[in-house]
Amino acid sequence: MISFRNGSFTFVLIIMTQNTSPKITSTVLENGIVENYVPSRMLVDSDDLIKLKKNNQKLMGGNPYCVLLTGGRAIITKEAREMAAAQDFIQITIAMAIVVDTKWSRIFANLYLRVNKPKMETRIFEVREEAIEWLRLKLNKSEQNLG
Repeated sequence: MISFRNGSFTFVLIIMTQNTSPKITSTVLENGIVENYVPSRMLVDSDDLIKLKKNNQKLMGGNPYCVLLTGGRAIITKEAREMAAAQDFIQITIAMAIVVDTKWSRIFANLYLRVNKPKMETRIFEVREEAIEWLRLKLNKSEQNLG
């Protein structure tokens, strides 16, 4: 984001690398892997997840893909957590890696896995590169099963 002042006006120019919404940014990391970044303290509801799913599918060209979930400690409504864990919502998503950066983030991510029991394979990582490597393995395994 670039901002500059001109007299009494402030202009803000947002440079989009891929697909972004006011709440969640989706970026293609590599073929078959999309990163969803959610800023800290962002309230995410079921409408946001529907928009996110459409963004991800558009970025991936309708092909099966994996998700790297990064960001801060977002506030996700109960309805959104239930929706994200449901079989209908998965569609062409193969797997999701959640990257956590604090003890509390790990606790909440584990709570999501235990309570909501997502139907898609989901793991928690502290190291981003390990999460991406796991997603590559899941993507390759999926491609082998289809081929």
